[in-house]
Amino acid sequence: MELIKTKKKTLSDLNEKILESIEEEEDLDEEIEEVDRYELEIQIGITKIEKFIKEADSDENTKNVQNLMLEYQNSSITFKENKYVAKLPWKPDHPELPTNEYIARRRTQNVIDRLAKDPDMLNLYDKIIKEQEMKDFIEKVPITEIDREHGRIHYIPHHPVKKDSNTTPIRIVYDCSCHGNPDLPSLNDCLSSAPPILK
Repeated sequence: MELIKTKKKTLSDLNEKILESIEEEEDLDEEIEEVDRYELEIQIGITKIEKFIKEADSDENTKNVQNLMLEYQNSSITFKENKYVAKLPWKPDHPELPTNEYIARRRTQNVIDRLAKDPDMLNLYDKIIKEQEMKDFIEKVPITEIDREHGRIHYIPHHPVKKDSNTTPIRIVYDCSCHGNPDLPSLNDCLSSAPPILK
């Protein structure tokens, strides 16, 4: 009888280890997908930089970019309440940003679901969000300011990136390259990508 109990306990322990292993493999798959997505974003960024460098090769283009960036620096960067405030450097002919509330909410829920498996990480993520809001890096949009009548609501999705650090094991990355679908622009598509020229 004791031998049967021992075997049942061993089988139960083995089942638990198998389930844990499956969960770890699913988490690893999610992390691999995330790394693949970031590698693609990095390659796209490198391609855009290379394109910018090729376009800036002509003296005329270089002068135009420098003039635009100097104009931006003089008209769009201010110093208020002991901090610099910079307006976004919109392209003069940028496409209209699409509504992306659905995708932003869905991605936020995915982040919460994934972090809920590790309550300490979820609490840390919440703490970072609140700290960024307190420092005015991000802000809540009052419901009265949401322009539902014209239908345009654009949010910047975010997600955690784990770091090998005891003091800050995660950081938050805001995904300005998020496309609702391949035919719609992202925030980055609407912003000037020229490097700033600061004096």
